[in-house]
Amino acid sequence: MSIDRSSSGGSGNALGRSSIMTSLSPLHFVWFDILARSGAAALFSLMIGLERFLNRRSVDFRPFFIVSKASCSLVIGLIEGSFAITDPSLFH
Repeated sequence: MSIDRSSSGGSGNALGRSSIMTSLSPLHFVWFDILARSGAAALFSLMIGLERFLNRRSVDFRPFFIVSKASCSLVIGLIEGSFAITDPSLFH
């Protein structure tokens, strides 16, 4: 997968975005993938909490939600970071 991160004269790229916005955009995933993975992590954590609630066990949804969102963010960050490190075209 090849990504063109060149800007035209520092005034933005061909899509009219600023260079800061393109530097913040993900390298490997698209924004929809990130939102879908984050939403799936939230949904599965809430399903676990609901199962515990229906079986009358002690339940607090916050720890499930916080741990699932943190682990999802960590994995997405590690995948993005690994592509940023191994892609030599980003260092120009």
